[in-house]
Amino acid sequence: MCKCPYGTVWSIDDNGCPRCSCKPKPPCPMYKCPALDCPHGPAKDKNGCTTCGCAPGPVCPEPICPFIKCANGLATDANGCKICRCKPPLCPPRFCPRIHCPNGYVKDANGCNTCDCKPPFPICPPLCKMYCPNGFVRDSNGCQICKCRPVIKPICPPVCMIYCQHGNVLDSNGCPTCVCKKPPICPPILCPAVACPHGYENDTDRNGCRIGCGCRKIGLPEM
Repeated sequence: MCKCPYGTVWSIDDNGCPRCSCKPKPPCPMYKCPALDCPHGPAKDKNGCTTCGCAPGPVCPEPICPFIKCANGLATDANGCKICRCKPPLCPPRFCPRIHCPNGYVKDANGCNTCDCKPPFPICPPLCKMYCPNGFVRDSNGCQICKCRPVIKPICPPVCMIYCQHGNVLDSNGCPTCVCKKPPICPPILCPAVACPHGYENDTDRNGCRIGCGCRKIGLPEM
């Protein structure tokens, strides 16, 4: 039996048997559409023909960003969905006199450059010898002080409901994704020829691989 998306045509073959064939795709009508700015392209009808409308955008989940306040709103990804990052400020073009600012320009409340030069960098005192993985805290003069910057945990979006025996693959921000980690490949253990009547110890490492060649001990029954 024919399965035709645009309809079926029945006929009789040379043996007198019914035969079906598919109708060709109908030609697309020529629309005179107004100029539309469609970020996701034009809409199409059931025959795949372009219409005078815009295609709907992707269904975006609402981002959960409790600690982010953006004066210009949230930025969007390649699909136009909002993400937990602020939009950069829309700075107007500024024509300053020919002036050289070795330390850059002073910024206004919107983060845009002004025509004022930043003051010279202060001479900072020597810093103590300590390791801070996220860098040091700076004082009001911009000098580093002997205090580590706190670790800011990323705000991770909701992850799909999937069980991963060995955990989820993490993205560049350390957030779990909808991809499971592959099971670890345990190296072979070459144990000496020792007879263990109760088997070997079940000592495993963090990957679940067996370690050691000790025999399992069975406690003596209480008298």
